[in-house]
Amino acid sequence: MIPLLFITKDARLAKKYLREKNHLKDSYFYEVDRLSSQYSIQDVKRVIREVSVFEPKKRIYFFPDFHLSSFEAQNAFLKVLEEPPENILFVLTTINRGALLPTIVSRAKIINLANPSRDGKKLSITDTMEKFLSSPDLSLLSNKSFIGLDKPETSRILEQLILIFEPKLTTDKPAKKIITEILSSKMLLDNNNLNPQLTLDHILIFIYNCYNGLKDEKS
Repeated sequence: MIPLLFITKDARLAKKYLREKNHLKDSYFYEVDRLSSQYSIQDVKRVIREVSVFEPKKRIYFFPDFHLSSFEAQNAFLKVLEEPPENILFVLTTINRGALLPTIVSRAKIINLANPSRDGKKLSITDTMEKFLSSPDLSLLSNKSFIGLDKPETSRILEQLILIFEPKLTTDKPAKKIITEILSSKMLLDNNNLNPQLTLDHILIFIYNCYNGLKDEKS
């Protein structure tokens, strides 16, 4: 069965979709628990061992918030996602596809339950970041798009930055560690009482240091 990837902040919407489309009918449903703040390679291997045991009844393995997973865990999941065992349906949810490896996304049917906004501010952030990447400097910290944001706005900015760097994973050396750092910072911001401005400043400085260091390596 082709895996399903839901783009949503609310895992309950994905479960509702599964019920309405009769995916849950005559099926065993398992919601996969993370042993820590992220899905680890051990979590994924545990599921792989379970699905290798044949069961005639359909089984659904549900991974909410799969963007909270290590790249090692995602890589370990690739083969079984491409060739799932008989009667197995994998269901993942994420806040956006840019938080996952492109090879994970390519193996799944995408179902967007979010209400993505392409407002001028988001487009401005994309334009600003692209200009920055062509000529990195710390004036980015004073850009009005990145100043005075509250926690939800900062979280959305971090999501947008992930979307910007995701297509660069195969061509841009720093992209992977930048996405990893953004995901880590976003998780801390969303679940703790962090200062949004300091969190965003940290990410922007981290991005600057990644590209400035790369420039130094070439010189």
